[in-house]
Amino acid sequence: MKILAISPHLHSGISTRMIMRDVLLALTPAGLTAIYFFGWQAVWLIAAGVSSAVIAEYLAVLELRKKHSLNDLSAVITGVLLAFVLPPSLPLWAAALGSFFAILIVKELFGGLGRNIFNPALAARVVLAISFPALMAAGNTAGSLSGNAAPALLLGAAYLLCRRVIDWRIPVGFLGAVAVFMLLSGENILLHISTGNLLLGAFFMATDYTTSPMLWRGRWIFALGCGILVSTIRLYGGYADSVYYSILIMNILVPLIDRLDEAKK
Repeated sequence: MKILAISPHLHSGISTRMIMRDVLLALTPAGLTAIYFFGWQAVWLIAAGVSSAVIAEYLAVLELRKKHSLNDLSAVITGVLLAFVLPPSLPLWAAALGSFFAILIVKELFGGLGRNIFNPALAARVVLAISFPALMAAGNTAGSLSGNAAPALLLGAAYLLCRRVIDWRIPVGFLGAVAVFMLLSGENILLHISTGNLLLGAFFMATDYTTSPMLWRGRWIFALGCGILVSTIRLYGGYADSVYYSILIMNILVPLIDRLDEAKK
């Protein structure tokens, strides 16, 4: 009998900390781009997200009497990713609250790293949008911190692909599905696939080890599903957060995809 173990599944000497460090390095160009466009507000927003996430992780370790997990840098990555999908004008307390929710509710209450079913940063982004719609909508004209960072995100993505930190199938399937869907709909393909939010989602969020399928067939299904949902929402829903909701919806289906994929082996 084959056992489906809890992710992340690492089959080499590479540790979680090493992977998170690579992701952090890959996000650095986008962070510098955000600082260039939005100045100190970007710095404080990222700092608020990261510091709150680390504090929440520390409190979870104390309260739940868990093994020390701060050194794996996963909380830092969550704080950075959340900041990247927030409007630059958002008050710092809201960013801090979002990071606190991402770590304590979405991650730790599900059992910690490897057991959460949703991407913590994206789930927190959606909760903030529902809880504080006026604040989250106030920065729509400027977009999010990562909105203008497409070249920097591609640079970071190339680093992760070269390091084999992420599986190329997910971003290729994700972006490919959007491109084909938009082509068939007569839309400007480049305009749709070159947005910072889509690139951040395809390369840095959909590829999350915990919330994406384990096997290559399932990863194709997951990626295509994300791309189709993004395209459908953009064309027929007119909702600005299509990337975030699409990934979260497919996160729900990951256990089913894994089971079906495992049954075919």
